[in-house]
Amino acid sequence: MKKKFFVLLLLSWMMSNQSQTLKPIDVRNTFLPPEFYLPDTSRTYTSFQPIDPESLVLSQEKHTIKTSSKLLYWLLNKEFYLRKRKDYILRIQPLLILEAGKTNDSNQNTFRNTRGIKIDAAIGKQVVFSSSVLENQAKFPAFYERLFGTLKPGNNFPGTIPGEGIAKIKKNGAYDFPVAEGFVRYQPSDHFIFELGHGRSFIGDGFRSLFLSGETGPIPYFRLDTKFWHVRYTVMWSMLQDIRSHIMSNGFYYKKYMATHFLDWAVTPKWHLGVFENVIWDPVIAGRGFDLNFLNPFIFFKTIEFQSGTKTANTVLGLQSSYKFFQKTHIYGQFLLDEMTVRKFFGDPGYWGNKYGFQIGIKTAQQIGHHKIFGRLEWNQVRPYTYSHHLTTINYGHNNWPIAHPFGANFKEFVAEFHWYYKRFFLKSWMSFSQQGHEIPGDNTFYGANIYRDYEDRISDTGIKLLQGNLVQRNILDMEAGWTVNSKWPLQIYAGIRWRKQSVEIPDNLYKDENLTWLKLGIRTFWLKNLRY
Repeated sequence: MKKKFFVLLLLSWMMSNQSQTLKPIDVRNTFLPPEFYLPDTSRTYTSFQPIDPESLVLSQEKHTIKTSSKLLYWLLNKEFYLRKRKDYILRIQPLLILEAGKTNDSNQNTFRNTRGIKIDAAIGKQVVFSSSVLENQAKFPAFYERLFGTLKPGNNFPGTIPGEGIAKIKKNGAYDFPVAEGFVRYQPSDHFIFELGHGRSFIGDGFRSLFLSGETGPIPYFRLDTKFWHVRYTVMWSMLQDIRSHIMSNGFYYKKYMATHFLDWAVTPKWHLGVFENVIWDPVIAGRGFDLNFLNPFIFFKTIEFQSGTKTANTVLGLQSSYKFFQKTHIYGQFLLDEMTVRKFFGDPGYWGNKYGFQIGIKTAQQIGHHKIFGRLEWNQVRPYTYSHHLTTINYGHNNWPIAHPFGANFKEFVAEFHWYYKRFFLKSWMSFSQQGHEIPGDNTFYGANIYRDYEDRISDTGIKLLQGNLVQRNILDMEAGWTVNSKWPLQIYAGIRWRKQSVEIPDNLYKDENLTWLKLGIRTFWLKNLRY
Protein backbone atom coordinates (compact mmCIF):
# COMPACT_ATOMS: atom_id res chain seq x y z
CA MET A 1 0.00 0.00 0.00
CA LYS A 2 2.88 2.36 0.83
CA LYS A 3 4.51 1.59 -2.52
CA LYS A 4 1.34 2.46 -4.46
CA PHE A 5 0.97 5.69 -2.48
CA PHE A 6 4.59 6.62 -3.26
CA VAL A 7 4.06 5.92 -6.99
CA LEU A 8 0.94 8.11 -7.10
CA LEU A 9 2.73 10.89 -5.20
CA LEU A 10 5.67 10.73 -7.58
CA LEU A 11 3.42 10.87 -10.66
CA SER A 12 1.52 13.86 -9.24
CA TRP A 13 4.77 15.74 -8.64
CA MET A 14 6.10 14.96 -12.12
CA MET A 15 2.86 16.08 -13.77
CA SER A 16 2.71 19.28 -11.78
CA ASN A 17 6.13 20.26 -13.14
CA GLN A 18 5.44 19.76 -16.84
CA SER A 19 4.26 22.39 -19.32
CA GLN A 20 3.25 20.07 -22.17
CA THR A 21 -0.41 19.37 -22.78
CA LEU A 22 -2.57 16.71 -24.42
CA LYS A 23 -4.91 18.70 -26.60
CA PRO A 24 -7.28 16.72 -28.84
CA ILE A 25 -6.20 17.19 -32.46
CA ASP A 26 -7.70 14.65 -34.81
CA VAL A 27 -5.97 13.61 -38.04
CA ARG A 28 -8.50 10.94 -38.99
CA ASN A 29 -10.11 13.17 -41.61
CA THR A 30 -7.06 13.49 -43.85
CA PHE A 31 -5.95 11.26 -46.70
CA LEU A 32 -2.27 11.99 -46.07
CA PRO A 33 -0.26 9.59 -43.88
CA PRO A 34 0.16 11.11 -40.40
CA GLU A 35 3.96 11.13 -40.83
CA PHE A 36 3.63 14.31 -42.90
CA TYR A 37 2.27 16.11 -39.84
CA LEU A 38 5.09 15.19 -37.47
CA PRO A 39 7.46 17.98 -36.48
CA ASP A 40 11.12 17.41 -37.29
CA THR A 41 12.13 17.91 -33.68
CA SER A 42 10.44 17.21 -30.33
CA ARG A 43 9.02 14.11 -28.74
CA THR A 44 5.79 13.18 -30.53
CA TYR A 45 3.66 10.20 -29.44
CA THR A 46 2.11 8.48 -32.44
CA SER A 47 2.00 4.79 -31.56
CA PHE A 48 -1.53 4.72 -30.14
CA GLN A 49 -3.91 5.79 -32.90
CA PRO A 50 -6.11 7.71 -33.62
CA ILE A 51 -3.26 10.18 -33.13
CA ASP A 52 -4.24 13.30 -31.24
CA PRO A 53 -1.24 14.77 -29.43
CA GLU A 54 -0.88 18.52 -29.31
CA SER A 55 2.42 18.56 -31.18
CA LEU A 56 1.06 17.46 -34.58
CA VAL A 57 1.18 20.25 -37.13
CA LEU A 58 -2.05 20.27 -39.14
CA SER A 59 -0.98 22.79 -41.77
CA GLN A 60 -2.73 22.02 -45.06
CA GLU A 61 -1.63 22.90 -48.56
CA LYS A 62 -3.64 25.84 -49.78
CA HIS A 63 -3.92 25.05 -53.51
CA THR A 64 -6.99 27.27 -53.71
CA ILE A 65 -8.83 27.09 -57.03
CA LYS A 66 -10.26 30.45 -58.00
CA THR A 67 -13.67 30.64 -59.62
CA SER A 68 -16.38 33.26 -60.03
CA SER A 69 -19.09 30.86 -58.90
CA LYS A 70 -19.67 30.96 -55.14
CA LEU A 71 -21.15 27.47 -55.15
CA LEU A 72 -18.21 26.01 -57.08
CA TYR A 73 -15.70 27.90 -54.90
CA TRP A 74 -17.37 26.41 -51.80
CA LEU A 75 -17.31 22.92 -53.31
CA LEU A 76 -13.61 23.13 -54.19
CA ASN A 77 -12.14 25.07 -51.29
CA LYS A 78 -14.37 25.50 -48.23
CA GLU A 79 -15.51 23.38 -45.29
CA PHE A 80 -18.84 21.63 -45.76
CA TYR A 81 -20.07 23.23 -42.51
CA LEU A 82 -17.92 24.82 -39.82
CA ARG A 83 -19.17 27.17 -37.13
CA LYS A 84 -16.76 28.72 -34.64
CA ARG A 85 -17.77 30.75 -31.63
CA LYS A 86 -15.99 31.84 -28.49
CA ASP A 87 -17.22 28.91 -26.41
CA TYR A 88 -17.83 26.15 -28.97
CA ILE A 89 -16.89 24.73 -32.39
CA LEU A 90 -19.26 22.67 -34.55
CA ARG A 91 -18.20 20.81 -37.68
CA ILE A 92 -20.43 18.69 -39.94
CA GLN A 93 -19.12 16.48 -42.74
CA PRO A 94 -20.91 14.17 -45.16
CA LEU A 95 -19.65 10.59 -45.28
CA LEU A 96 -19.90 9.22 -48.79
CA ILE A 97 -18.50 6.37 -50.87
CA LEU A 98 -20.09 5.80 -54.27
CA GLU A 99 -18.10 3.14 -56.09
CA ALA A 100 -18.63 0.91 -59.11
CA GLY A 101 -16.36 -1.95 -60.09
CA LYS A 102 -15.91 -5.06 -62.18
CA THR A 103 -13.97 -8.26 -61.60
CA ASN A 104 -12.80 -11.13 -63.76
CA ASP A 105 -15.08 -13.48 -61.77
CA SER A 106 -17.43 -14.11 -64.72
CA ASN A 107 -17.36 -10.33 -65.31
CA GLN A 108 -19.11 -9.82 -61.98
CA ASN A 109 -20.08 -6.24 -61.17
CA THR A 110 -19.29 -4.83 -57.75
CA PHE A 111 -20.44 -1.65 -56.08
CA ARG A 112 -20.50 0.25 -52.82
CA ASN A 113 -23.14 2.75 -51.76
CA THR A 114 -22.25 4.40 -48.45
CA ARG A 115 -24.05 7.43 -47.04
CA GLY A 116 -23.66 8.99 -43.66
CA ILE A 117 -22.83 12.00 -41.56
CA LYS A 118 -20.08 12.94 -39.10
CA ILE A 119 -20.52 15.60 -36.42
CA ASP A 120 -17.59 16.93 -34.40
CA ALA A 121 -17.88 19.52 -31.66
CA ALA A 122 -15.82 21.14 -28.92
CA ILE A 123 -17.44 22.85 -25.94
CA GLY A 124 -15.09 25.19 -24.15
CA LYS A 125 -11.56 23.90 -23.73
CA GLN A 126 -12.31 20.63 -21.97
CA VAL A 127 -15.04 18.71 -23.83
CA VAL A 128 -14.89 17.26 -27.34
CA PHE A 129 -17.31 14.82 -28.93
CA SER A 130 -17.69 13.14 -32.27
CA SER A 131 -20.38 10.96 -33.81
CA SER A 132 -20.75 9.26 -37.17
CA VAL A 133 -23.43 7.01 -38.65
CA LEU A 134 -23.15 5.07 -41.91
CA GLU A 135 -25.60 3.06 -43.98
CA ASN A 136 -23.93 0.72 -46.49
CA GLN A 137 -24.91 -1.52 -49.34
CA ALA A 138 -22.13 -3.30 -51.20
CA LYS A 139 -21.33 -6.21 -53.47
CA PHE A 140 -17.81 -7.64 -53.42
CA PRO A 141 -15.68 -10.03 -55.52
CA ALA A 142 -16.29 -13.76 -55.14
CA PHE A 143 -13.40 -14.46 -52.75
CA TYR A 144 -14.50 -11.79 -50.28
CA GLU A 145 -18.11 -12.97 -50.52
CA ARG A 146 -16.97 -16.48 -49.53
CA LEU A 147 -14.86 -15.06 -46.70
CA PHE A 148 -17.75 -13.03 -45.25
CA GLY A 149 -19.94 -16.14 -45.40
CA THR A 150 -17.45 -18.16 -43.34
CA LEU A 151 -17.65 -15.41 -40.71
CA LYS A 152 -21.43 -15.76 -40.54
CA PRO A 153 -22.77 -14.79 -37.09
CA GLY A 154 -25.76 -16.10 -35.20
CA ASN A 155 -29.30 -14.70 -35.44
CA ASN A 156 -29.46 -15.79 -39.10
CA PHE A 157 -27.46 -12.83 -40.40
CA PRO A 158 -25.71 -13.57 -43.71
CA GLY A 159 -22.12 -12.61 -42.87
CA THR A 160 -19.62 -10.29 -41.22
CA ILE A 161 -17.63 -7.59 -43.01
CA PRO A 162 -14.14 -7.35 -41.42
CA GLY A 163 -13.37 -3.80 -40.36
CA GLU A 164 -17.04 -2.80 -40.31
CA GLY A 165 -19.37 -5.28 -38.65
CA ILE A 166 -22.32 -7.60 -39.04
CA ALA A 167 -24.36 -7.50 -42.23
CA LYS A 168 -28.08 -7.43 -41.48
CA ILE A 169 -29.36 -8.71 -44.84
CA LYS A 170 -28.11 -9.88 -48.20
CA LYS A 171 -30.41 -8.98 -51.06
CA ASN A 172 -29.70 -9.60 -54.75
CA GLY A 173 -26.15 -10.56 -53.87
CA ALA A 174 -25.43 -7.33 -51.96
CA TYR A 175 -24.69 -6.95 -48.26
CA ASP A 176 -26.47 -4.30 -46.19
CA PHE A 177 -24.60 -3.24 -43.06
CA PRO A 178 -24.80 -0.17 -40.76
CA VAL A 179 -21.77 1.25 -38.92
CA ALA A 180 -21.84 3.74 -36.03
CA GLU A 181 -18.89 5.30 -34.20
CA GLY A 182 -18.45 8.09 -31.68
CA PHE A 183 -16.75 9.31 -28.55
CA VAL A 184 -16.94 11.90 -25.78
CA ARG A 185 -13.60 13.24 -24.56
CA TYR A 186 -13.04 15.21 -21.37
CA GLN A 187 -9.74 16.92 -20.56
CA PRO A 188 -9.75 18.17 -16.96
CA SER A 189 -6.10 19.26 -17.00
CA ASP A 190 -3.07 19.50 -19.24
CA HIS A 191 -2.04 15.97 -18.36
CA PHE A 192 -5.18 13.82 -18.46
CA ILE A 193 -7.73 12.91 -21.12
CA PHE A 194 -10.73 10.67 -20.42
CA GLU A 195 -12.56 9.24 -23.42
CA LEU A 196 -15.67 7.09 -23.67
CA GLY A 197 -16.52 5.81 -27.11
CA HIS A 198 -17.36 3.18 -29.68
CA GLY A 199 -14.62 3.03 -32.28
CA ARG A 200 -11.31 1.61 -33.50
CA SER A 201 -7.79 1.73 -32.09
CA PHE A 202 -4.42 0.91 -33.64
CA ILE A 203 -1.18 0.42 -31.72
CA GLY A 204 2.05 0.68 -33.66
CA ASP A 205 3.94 2.50 -36.37
CA GLY A 206 3.44 -0.11 -39.08
CA PHE A 207 1.08 -0.96 -41.89
CA ARG A 208 0.03 -3.91 -39.71
CA SER A 209 -0.07 -4.22 -35.95
CA LEU A 210 0.64 -7.30 -33.86
CA PHE A 211 -0.92 -5.63 -30.80
CA LEU A 212 -4.20 -4.01 -31.81
CA SER A 213 -5.19 -3.21 -35.40
CA GLY A 214 -8.77 -1.91 -35.39
CA GLU A 215 -9.63 -4.16 -38.34
CA THR A 216 -12.57 -5.82 -36.60
CA GLY A 217 -14.79 -2.77 -36.70
CA PRO A 218 -15.86 -0.46 -33.86
CA ILE A 219 -15.51 -1.63 -30.25
CA PRO A 220 -16.99 0.02 -27.12
CA TYR A 221 -14.24 1.33 -24.81
CA PHE A 222 -13.21 3.68 -22.04
CA ARG A 223 -9.74 5.17 -22.40
CA LEU A 224 -7.46 7.19 -20.14
CA ASP A 225 -4.43 9.04 -21.52
CA THR A 226 -1.85 10.77 -19.39
CA LYS A 227 1.47 12.37 -20.17
CA PHE A 228 4.23 13.22 -17.76
CA TRP A 229 7.93 13.84 -18.23
CA HIS A 230 8.79 12.05 -21.53
CA VAL A 231 6.15 9.33 -21.12
CA ARG A 232 2.67 8.91 -22.54
CA TYR A 233 0.66 6.21 -20.79
CA THR A 234 -2.63 4.85 -22.13
CA VAL A 235 -5.07 2.58 -20.29
CA MET A 236 -8.14 1.26 -22.09
CA TRP A 237 -10.97 -1.06 -21.11
CA SER A 238 -13.09 -2.58 -23.89
CA MET A 239 -15.95 -4.99 -24.39
CA LEU A 240 -15.58 -7.56 -27.18
CA GLN A 241 -18.04 -10.13 -28.42
CA ASP A 242 -17.99 -13.61 -29.88
CA ILE A 243 -20.78 -13.89 -32.45
CA ARG A 244 -20.57 -17.61 -33.26
CA SER A 245 -24.05 -19.10 -33.19
CA HIS A 246 -23.26 -22.13 -31.01
CA ILE A 247 -22.21 -20.03 -28.01
CA MET A 248 -25.05 -17.52 -28.13
CA SER A 249 -27.47 -17.32 -25.22
CA ASN A 250 -31.11 -16.31 -25.64
CA GLY A 251 -30.34 -14.51 -28.89
CA PHE A 252 -27.47 -12.46 -27.37
CA TYR A 253 -23.87 -12.62 -28.54
CA TYR A 254 -21.25 -13.76 -26.06
CA LYS A 255 -19.53 -10.84 -24.31
CA LYS A 256 -15.97 -10.74 -23.04
CA TYR A 257 -13.82 -7.95 -21.63
CA MET A 258 -10.41 -6.59 -22.50
CA ALA A 259 -8.00 -4.33 -20.61
CA THR A 260 -5.01 -2.71 -22.32
CA HIS A 261 -1.95 -0.89 -21.05
CA PHE A 262 0.48 0.89 -23.38
CA LEU A 263 3.43 2.98 -22.22
CA ASP A 264 5.24 5.06 -24.85
CA TRP A 265 8.55 6.43 -23.59
CA ALA A 266 10.38 9.04 -25.66
CA VAL A 267 13.86 8.04 -24.52
CA THR A 268 15.27 10.76 -26.81
CA PRO A 269 13.57 13.00 -29.39
CA LYS A 270 14.53 10.35 -31.98
CA TRP A 271 14.04 7.09 -30.08
CA HIS A 272 10.75 5.77 -28.66
CA LEU A 273 10.34 2.62 -26.60
CA GLY A 274 6.91 1.11 -25.90
CA VAL A 275 5.64 -1.52 -23.48
CA PHE A 276 2.31 -3.25 -24.15
CA GLU A 277 0.18 -5.63 -22.13
CA ASN A 278 -3.32 -6.86 -22.76
CA VAL A 279 -5.72 -9.26 -21.10
CA ILE A 280 -9.02 -10.74 -22.32
CA TRP A 281 -11.18 -12.53 -19.79
CA ASP A 282 -14.42 -14.48 -19.72
CA PRO A 283 -17.01 -12.85 -17.42
CA VAL A 284 -19.11 -16.02 -17.12
CA ILE A 285 -16.60 -18.70 -16.16
CA ALA A 286 -16.08 -18.74 -12.38
CA GLY A 287 -18.69 -15.98 -12.11
CA ARG A 288 -16.09 -13.22 -12.35
CA GLY A 289 -18.13 -10.71 -14.35
CA PHE A 290 -16.17 -7.54 -14.92
CA ASP A 291 -13.08 -8.40 -12.88
CA LEU A 292 -12.19 -5.37 -10.74
CA ASN A 293 -8.59 -6.61 -10.51
CA PHE A 294 -8.07 -5.45 -14.09
CA LEU A 295 -9.13 -1.88 -13.27
CA ASN A 296 -5.77 -1.28 -11.62
CA PRO A 297 -3.75 0.76 -14.14
CA PHE A 298 -0.36 -0.09 -12.62
CA ILE A 299 -0.32 -3.87 -12.30
CA PHE A 300 1.01 -6.58 -14.58
CA PHE A 301 -1.92 -8.58 -15.92
CA LYS A 302 0.03 -11.83 -15.91
CA THR A 303 0.36 -11.66 -12.12
CA ILE A 304 -3.37 -11.07 -11.64
CA GLU A 305 -4.19 -13.84 -14.11
CA PHE A 306 -2.02 -16.27 -12.16
CA GLN A 307 -3.46 -15.26 -8.77
CA SER A 308 -7.07 -15.37 -10.01
CA GLY A 309 -6.79 -18.61 -11.97
CA THR A 310 -5.10 -19.10 -15.32
CA LYS A 311 -8.09 -20.79 -16.94
CA THR A 312 -10.27 -17.73 -17.44
CA ALA A 313 -7.97 -15.04 -18.88
CA ASN A 314 -5.71 -14.66 -21.91
CA THR A 315 -2.73 -12.33 -21.49
CA VAL A 316 -0.21 -11.11 -24.07
CA LEU A 317 2.81 -8.85 -23.67
CA GLY A 318 4.70 -6.77 -26.16
CA LEU A 319 7.65 -4.49 -26.80
CA GLN A 320 7.79 -1.79 -29.45
CA SER A 321 10.50 0.57 -30.61
CA SER A 322 11.02 3.21 -33.29
CA TYR A 323 14.03 5.33 -34.18
CA LYS A 324 14.25 8.35 -36.46
CA PHE A 325 17.66 8.25 -38.10
CA PHE A 326 16.90 10.78 -40.86
CA GLN A 327 14.37 13.55 -41.38
CA LYS A 328 10.94 11.83 -41.14
CA THR A 329 12.51 8.44 -41.77
CA HIS A 330 11.90 5.78 -39.11
CA ILE A 331 12.81 2.21 -38.46
CA TYR A 332 10.34 0.45 -36.18
CA GLY A 333 9.44 -2.93 -34.79
CA GLN A 334 7.20 -4.95 -32.49
CA PHE A 335 7.67 -8.13 -30.50
CA LEU A 336 4.52 -9.90 -29.29
CA LEU A 337 4.75 -12.61 -26.64
CA ASP A 338 1.69 -14.76 -26.00
CA GLU A 339 3.40 -17.48 -24.03
CA MET A 340 6.93 -18.71 -23.43
CA THR A 341 8.82 -21.17 -21.27
CA VAL A 342 12.37 -19.85 -21.04
CA ARG A 343 13.95 -23.29 -20.93
CA LYS A 344 11.94 -24.44 -23.96
CA PHE A 345 12.40 -21.15 -25.84
CA PHE A 346 16.18 -21.55 -25.93
CA GLY A 347 16.42 -25.33 -25.65
CA ASP A 348 13.54 -26.47 -27.85
CA PRO A 349 12.62 -23.88 -30.52
CA GLY A 350 9.91 -26.22 -31.86
CA TYR A 351 7.98 -26.36 -28.59
CA TRP A 352 4.30 -25.50 -29.21
CA GLY A 353 4.16 -23.04 -26.30
CA ASN A 354 6.73 -20.73 -27.89
CA LYS A 355 3.97 -18.43 -29.09
CA TYR A 356 5.31 -15.14 -30.35
CA GLY A 357 5.52 -12.84 -33.34
CA PHE A 358 7.60 -9.94 -34.52
CA GLN A 359 7.50 -7.02 -36.93
CA ILE A 360 10.28 -4.91 -38.41
CA GLY A 361 9.92 -2.06 -40.86
CA ILE A 362 11.18 1.22 -42.26
CA LYS A 363 9.13 4.18 -43.48
CA THR A 364 9.80 7.67 -44.77
CA ALA A 365 7.76 10.78 -45.60
CA GLN A 366 9.51 13.39 -47.72
CA GLN A 367 8.43 16.65 -49.34
CA ILE A 368 10.17 18.24 -52.32
CA GLY A 369 8.40 21.40 -53.37
CA HIS A 370 4.76 20.49 -53.90
CA HIS A 371 5.64 16.79 -54.21
CA LYS A 372 5.02 14.58 -51.19
CA ILE A 373 6.38 11.01 -51.16
CA PHE A 374 5.71 8.28 -48.61
CA GLY A 375 7.27 4.81 -48.66
CA ARG A 376 7.33 1.74 -46.41
CA LEU A 377 8.89 -1.72 -46.27
CA GLU A 378 7.71 -4.11 -43.55
CA TRP A 379 8.07 -7.74 -42.45
CA ASN A 380 5.58 -9.54 -40.15
CA GLN A 381 5.86 -13.06 -38.77
CA VAL A 382 3.80 -14.94 -36.16
CA ARG A 383 4.28 -18.51 -34.93
CA PRO A 384 1.51 -21.15 -34.83
CA TYR A 385 -1.06 -21.08 -31.99
CA THR A 386 -0.29 -17.46 -31.06
CA TYR A 387 -3.40 -15.49 -29.94
CA SER A 388 -5.45 -18.70 -29.50
CA HIS A 389 -6.56 -20.22 -26.19
CA HIS A 390 -7.92 -23.48 -24.84
CA LEU A 391 -11.08 -21.48 -24.04
CA THR A 392 -11.94 -20.22 -27.51
CA THR A 393 -14.23 -17.51 -26.13
CA ILE A 394 -11.19 -15.59 -24.84
CA ASN A 395 -9.09 -15.77 -27.96
CA TYR A 396 -7.65 -12.58 -29.45
CA GLY A 397 -10.69 -11.90 -31.60
CA HIS A 398 -13.88 -9.86 -31.96
CA ASN A 399 -16.80 -10.40 -34.37
CA ASN A 400 -15.16 -13.57 -35.76
CA TRP A 401 -12.01 -11.69 -36.78
CA PRO A 402 -8.54 -11.17 -35.19
CA ILE A 403 -8.08 -7.88 -33.35
CA ALA A 404 -4.36 -7.85 -34.25
CA HIS A 405 -2.99 -8.97 -37.63
CA PRO A 406 -5.88 -10.06 -39.89
CA PHE A 407 -4.10 -13.29 -40.86
CA GLY A 408 -4.27 -14.60 -37.29
CA ALA A 409 -1.17 -16.77 -36.76
CA ASN A 410 1.22 -19.21 -38.46
CA PHE A 411 2.27 -16.82 -41.24
CA LYS A 412 4.99 -14.60 -42.62
CA GLU A 413 4.35 -11.50 -44.71
CA PHE A 414 6.26 -8.82 -46.59
CA VAL A 415 4.53 -5.46 -47.17
CA ALA A 416 5.57 -2.57 -49.43
CA GLU A 417 3.73 0.74 -49.63
CA PHE A 418 4.24 3.84 -51.79
CA HIS A 419 2.31 7.15 -51.99
CA TRP A 420 2.88 10.18 -54.21
CA TYR A 421 1.01 13.48 -53.85
CA TYR A 422 1.28 16.57 -56.04
CA LYS A 423 -1.00 19.45 -55.13
CA ARG A 424 -4.44 17.80 -55.47
CA PHE A 425 -3.31 14.71 -57.42
CA PHE A 426 -2.31 11.44 -55.76
CA LEU A 427 -1.10 7.93 -56.54
CA LYS A 428 -1.08 5.20 -53.88
CA SER A 429 -0.09 1.55 -53.93
CA TRP A 430 0.54 -1.26 -51.48
CA MET A 431 1.70 -4.85 -51.92
CA SER A 432 1.48 -7.85 -49.63
CA PHE A 433 3.33 -11.13 -50.28
CA SER A 434 2.52 -13.77 -47.68
CA GLN A 435 2.57 -17.46 -46.82
CA GLN A 436 0.42 -19.12 -44.17
CA GLY A 437 -0.12 -22.64 -42.91
CA HIS A 438 -3.87 -23.31 -42.73
CA GLU A 439 -5.86 -26.31 -41.61
CA ILE A 440 -5.99 -29.39 -43.85
CA PRO A 441 -9.46 -30.21 -45.24
CA GLY A 442 -10.87 -33.35 -43.61
CA ASP A 443 -8.29 -33.24 -40.80
CA ASN A 444 -9.54 -32.06 -37.40
CA THR A 445 -6.00 -31.38 -36.20
CA PHE A 446 -5.25 -27.74 -35.42
CA TYR A 447 -2.14 -26.50 -37.25
CA GLY A 448 -2.08 -23.06 -35.68
CA ALA A 449 -3.58 -20.41 -38.01
CA ASN A 450 -7.22 -20.02 -36.96
CA ILE A 451 -7.27 -18.23 -33.59
CA TYR A 452 -10.83 -19.46 -32.99
CA ARG A 453 -9.59 -23.05 -32.61
CA ASP A 454 -8.72 -24.71 -29.29
CA TYR A 455 -4.94 -25.07 -29.04
CA GLU A 456 -5.45 -28.36 -27.19
CA ASP A 457 -6.27 -29.80 -30.64
CA ARG A 458 -2.68 -29.08 -31.79
CA ILE A 459 -0.75 -31.53 -33.90
CA SER A 460 2.04 -32.06 -31.37
CA ASP A 461 3.82 -30.59 -28.35
CA THR A 462 7.19 -30.48 -30.10
CA GLY A 463 8.47 -30.13 -33.64
CA ILE A 464 6.13 -27.21 -34.35
CA LYS A 465 7.25 -25.30 -37.44
CA LEU A 466 6.22 -22.02 -38.98
CA LEU A 467 3.87 -22.50 -41.99
CA GLN A 468 3.00 -26.09 -40.99
CA GLY A 469 -0.27 -27.41 -42.39
CA ASN A 470 -1.95 -26.54 -45.67
CA LEU A 471 0.27 -23.90 -47.30
CA VAL A 472 -1.58 -20.88 -48.73
CA GLN A 473 0.33 -18.23 -50.68
CA ARG A 474 -1.17 -14.79 -51.35
CA ASN A 475 0.15 -11.96 -53.50
CA ILE A 476 -1.85 -8.72 -53.43
CA LEU A 477 -1.15 -5.52 -55.35
CA ASP A 478 -3.47 -2.55 -54.87
CA MET A 479 -3.06 0.68 -56.87
CA GLU A 480 -5.14 3.84 -56.81
CA ALA A 481 -4.96 7.25 -58.46
CA GLY A 482 -7.19 10.28 -58.14
CA TRP A 483 -7.76 13.95 -57.54
CA THR A 484 -8.79 15.71 -54.34
CA VAL A 485 -11.80 17.88 -55.08
CA ASN A 486 -11.78 19.45 -51.61
CA SER A 487 -9.19 18.77 -48.91
CA LYS A 488 -11.38 20.19 -46.12
CA TRP A 489 -14.21 17.62 -46.22
CA PRO A 490 -12.16 15.77 -47.64
CA LEU A 491 -13.70 14.89 -51.05
CA GLN A 492 -11.92 12.78 -53.70
CA ILE A 493 -12.55 11.09 -57.03
CA TYR A 494 -10.47 7.98 -57.67
CA ALA A 495 -9.84 4.93 -59.82
CA GLY A 496 -8.18 1.77 -58.60
CA ILE A 497 -7.21 -1.77 -59.42
CA ARG A 498 -6.46 -4.76 -57.22
CA TRP A 499 -4.69 -7.93 -58.31
CA ARG A 500 -4.93 -10.85 -55.91
CA LYS A 501 -3.27 -14.18 -56.67
CA GLN A 502 -3.79 -17.14 -54.36
CA SER A 503 -2.39 -20.66 -54.55
CA VAL A 504 -3.24 -23.51 -52.17
CA GLU A 505 -1.73 -26.96 -51.68
CA ILE A 506 -5.10 -28.58 -50.87
CA PRO A 507 -8.10 -26.42 -51.88
CA ASP A 508 -11.19 -26.13 -49.67
CA ASN A 509 -14.41 -24.10 -49.69
CA LEU A 510 -12.64 -20.79 -48.94
CA TYR A 511 -9.08 -21.15 -50.15
CA LYS A 512 -8.47 -22.28 -53.71
CA ASP A 513 -6.21 -21.38 -56.61
CA GLU A 514 -7.51 -18.18 -58.15
CA ASN A 515 -6.49 -14.90 -59.72
CA LEU A 516 -8.58 -11.82 -59.03
CA THR A 517 -8.53 -8.58 -61.01
CA TRP A 518 -10.78 -5.92 -59.52
CA LEU A 519 -11.29 -2.53 -61.20
CA LYS A 520 -12.92 0.32 -59.24
CA LEU A 521 -14.05 3.87 -59.91
CA GLY A 522 -15.67 6.15 -57.34
CA ILE A 523 -16.07 9.27 -55.26
CA ARG A 524 -15.62 9.45 -51.47
CA THR A 525 -15.19 11.69 -48.48
CA PHE A 526 -13.30 9.22 -46.26
CA TRP A 527 -10.88 6.33 -46.71
CA LEU A 528 -11.40 2.75 -45.55
CA LYS A 529 -8.52 0.63 -44.27
CA ASN A 530 -10.30 -2.71 -44.29
CA LEU A 531 -10.19 -5.60 -46.81
CA ARG A 532 -6.40 -5.68 -46.73
CA TYR A 533 -6.56 -9.48 -46.88
